[in-house]
Order: sequence, then structure tokens, then C-alpha cells
Amino acid sequence: AHDPQATASRWASVAGRQIKDHGVGALGFDLDNARLRFVKATGERGEGLAAIDIEVADPGHVRHAAQRRNLPQNEDSVTICGTRFNIVTIAP
Repeated sequence: AHDPQATASRWASVAGRQIKDHGVGALGFDLDNARLRFVKATGERGEGLAAIDIEVADPGHVRHAAQRRNLPQNEDSVTICGTRFNIVTIAP
């Protein structure tokens, strides 16, 4: 966001949550099954959803499916429609 503090405050108010400092320049709040973080917009992209962390049991399967679909990827993420999906492995 151009103003992470204001954006986090607005979203937290709607969700009925308190803002927390999540470190590395990120403000946000927790939901029952998710954590929202708001950081300063960088580059040409500007404001908007930049990334989502997703927990998966089999990261290799996710990367293989992304490769079959010719999606931009690296070991830690897949990009779909300009949004980066960060792959977080579920601990056994």
C-alpha cells in the first residue's frame, strides 16, 4: 500500500481486529485462519495485492503443476496473474 498504516487500520477496523507489528516493515492482523500483512508498495506495480503465502503438503507438486502451465516460478513461489503465491511447506 502507499500508506500501510492507513490501509491496515482501515482493514482491521472492518474485520474488528487490532493491528500488530509483524516485523520487517509489515503491519497487519490475524484472522481465524490467516494473517494479513500490509507493506509499503514498491516498484511500478503500486497498490494492490502482491503476494499470498499458502501452506502446502507437497511443494514439488505445486511447482510441477506451475511448470505444466508455463507459470513464472522459482523454488519458493509461483506467480499467477501478477500475484506471487509463496509456497510454505506444512510441517509433518
